[in-house]
Amino acid sequence: MRKPQIALVADPQEHEGYLIKELYHLLRARIEARMRTAGIPLSFPHAQVLHELTHEPGLSSAQLARRCGVTPQTMIGLVAALEQQAIIERRVHPENARVMQCYVRTDRLENLERARSIADGVIEQMLAALPSAERDRFKATLRRCIGAVEQIPIDPGSPV
Repeated sequence: MRKPQIALVADPQEHEGYLIKELYHLLRARIEARMRTAGIPLSFPHAQVLHELTHEPGLSSAQLARRCGVTPQTMIGLVAALEQQAIIERRVHPENARVMQCYVRTDRLENLERARSIADGVIEQMLAALPSAERDRFKATLRRCIGAVEQIPIDPGSPV
């Protein structure tokens, strides 16, 4: 029996998917390293959860998991750790007692603000390699790519 032929990319490290993944992982690693150096007791995923909750208070763990790209089980651990540190609080949803909504305690935002400043600095250093007009095109290109992916059905046999 013959093995199926697979068309190989000339240089896998030049594939767009690889480059997107590499950029994300490098940014995350640099941001986390700088957060540790600054003594910020948050991981990147914890900071991501807090960032989401400051923009939309009251999200459930399931909603947070979807937005942060982690499993519900992982999010339960992240939320539990933040709640144990009294950085967030959970409240019963007023219309559905089975759903717990998460809220950042406003008196505990200092580390998140410091983490955001570090992340903004790392991203600014990355973007410094691009002239101003190219930055705008880069952002617009990313938005178009995101929009295009959002239009791709999860199941090829069904609409979006």
